[in-house]
Amino acid sequence: MATARPYNRAKIFQPFDALPGFREKLQAKEKEHERDAAPSVDAERAQELDAIARHLRPGQPVLVRYFAHEKRRAQRTTFRALDKESCQILFADLALSPRDIYSIAPL
Repeated sequence: MATARPYNRAKIFQPFDALPGFREKLQAKEKEHERDAAPSVDAERAQELDAIARHLRPGQPVLVRYFAHEKRRAQRTTFRALDKESCQILFADLALSPRDIYSIAPL
């Protein structure tokens, strides 16, 4: 009785991809579903955010909800200032464009 050589036997257990490229497309689709849609800020909402930011005092604690790295995020931080030069709202550890912010709430 002949025995199978180890290298021939290993071929039996090699992975087989019946649908080439399917795994990659599935992973891409999963990543697409993980992404959140960027908030849409209309002119009225932009004015509301501007009014809220103008009433904040430097050092005031806030809860800011924003969009970054394709995810919606929320962070407790402190307001620093409005930077008119770069058109950003500055917080203790963030610098955000108003179009990425969908909520600022004083704490």
